[in-house]
Amino acid sequence: MIENILHDLIYKTAETLVKNKCKGIVIGLSGTDSILTSIILSKVSTITNIPIHLMHFSKLSLEEIPDDLLDKKIKMIPSYLWEQRFIIPWLQENYKNLDIQVINSNKEMSDAERYAYMMDFALSQSHKQDDEQDKTLWLCGTRNKTEDILGLYSNISNIVSIQPIISLYKSQVIDICSFFNVPDIAIAKSRMVDCDCGRYDLIANNIESLDNILIDQEKARENTPLDIYIQLIKFIHQSKTENAFKKLIPYRIGEE
Repeated sequence: MIENILHDLIYKTAETLVKNKCKGIVIGLSGTDSILTSIILSKVSTITNIPIHLMHFSKLSLEEIPDDLLDKKIKMIPSYLWEQRFIIPWLQENYKNLDIQVINSNKEMSDAERYAYMMDFALSQSHKQDDEQDKTLWLCGTRNKTEDILGLYSNISNIVSIQPIISLYKSQVIDICSFFNVPDIAIAKSRMVDCDCGRYDLIANNIESLDNILIDQEKARENTPLDIYIQLIKFIHQSKTENAFKKLIPYRIGEE
């Protein structure tokens, strides 16, 4: 099942990139969604030779921290800089055709700032004009289907040129990451509360139940505790209502 899903995603992504003359991909690296997208793109690159540039934004670069200070930080916070300590080395070891950069921002960058940085990099081979197709790299999104249905994404994320995993529910993303033996810490982090990305305690603790409702509400009702089911239904309704405008923008005045 997973093999078939991956086969379709890899070849459809490769076909889209080649057909539309993509010269390269730029993607931000953080959690399981971006890790899985990066794996898929690595396999696409093997077929197409299209370069893939991964950018991880961090206030600090691992190499700049003295060893004694790093040891103290890790003892206090075992997951300290986990992306740089575990995920990036794992990707470099297993997917050698990925160009991975750690962007030392010296501050907490907003979503818009990160996208602006990646867009500037994507245009770096052109004359900073996004209509030079033969020189401009593509920005790649990491939105999953759960986020897409509920509107749990930033408006700025709509500037990307391709969304390779938008057909996968979050629970599928986690399962496929496990299939690829992605480091356990990434899987664990995907199940932790993260208010910045819209994952509150109810959702963090019930990822599969939420997706089951989105896939088949009647079937999910039979297999989900009633109190959780009711809370999730309310969350789905609230999210769809509050984020409905995202499906409508930009408003195109004067068109039917």
